Amino acid sequence: MSGERVVVVDDDDGFRHLVVASLRSQGFNIVGSADSAASGRDVVARERPDIVVHDVRLPDMDGFDSVPLLREAAPDVLVVLMSGSHPADLESRRRRERVTVIDKAHPPMTWGSLLRDLLVEFQRNPSGAPAEE
Repeated sequence: MSGERVVVVDDDDGFRHLVVASLRSQGFNIVGSADSAASGRDVVARERPDIVVHDVRLPDMDGFDSVPLLREAAPDVLVVLMSGSHPADLESRRRRERVTVIDKAHPPMTWGSLLRDLLVEFQRNPSGAPAEE
């Protein structure tokens, strides 16, 4: 696979730009980015990406709560959440929403192969992406 279409949603401008630049350098086609869940959903509805990389904690909406809205906007999208912390309820919420959570402590330069593997698995089994990291 090459040039997978990605939208990045994070309210931290610096981290969002780092993820965008890192994924672009790994051959991903960044079709949009947003600093809020609401604007992220709009970009996803307009661009219909393959993958959405979305922060768990945003000022306007929790990333887990955003997942159904993203899937409504683009039913075939793989949603991967990013988190800088791992609260006790993260595991149960991750399973309920059938999403993967990437630890922000892992440098975005290492995410390319993981995202591609997750996309392949998701395309084989769209009812729920496997949970890694």
